[in-house]
Amino acid sequence: MEKFEELQSIWDKQSDATPKFDSKAITIEANRNIKIIKIKHFWTIGILSVIVFILVYYYFWIFNDAIADRIIGLQLMIFVLIGRVILEIISIFQFKKIDFTATFKNYTKQLVSFYKFRKVTHFVLTPIIYLSYCFGFISLLPLFKESLSNGFYLYVLISGIGFLVFFSYFLIKGIRQDMNNLEFLKKID
Repeated sequence: MEKFEELQSIWDKQSDATPKFDSKAITIEANRNIKIIKIKHFWTIGILSVIVFILVYYYFWIFNDAIADRIIGLQLMIFVLIGRVILEIISIFQFKKIDFTATFKNYTKQLVSFYKFRKVTHFVLTPIIYLSYCFGFISLLPLFKESLSNGFYLYVLISGIGFLVFFSYFLIKGIRQDMNNLEFLKKID
């Protein structure tokens, strides 16, 4: 009988196993994260679309037959940014396909699939887009140097490089966040 009393004593010393979060709190947090992901995609699309609009405006503003062959870099910049916007739109559609009411296992599989798509986007397509954009910008520098004043050329050069560095920072930050999400989901699955 002493063994039973010892077991009863140990049993009584246990703390209640209550979860830190209830299902309502988890649902609220999940919905908040879903909204954040959607907002980030729309901001990316918006910012890139504004840049495309500015580049297209500049293209038509400076276009003439005498320099048509020298603004291929600008055309390249426009096309790769349009490509990136299309990738972000595809990502939104991929994200919308996720069934948030599915079982946890199916939901996790869908999220892993989404982040694997993002991984391909980040590590295959984004470097091609980024390097093509840089190549287009660099190929325009001689035209800028010849047609702009020294001060404005220096401004374009510094702001262009600053933009590329600034853009790289946010790009790397977004990639890290997506890859951390993927690793977390793989651990759950």
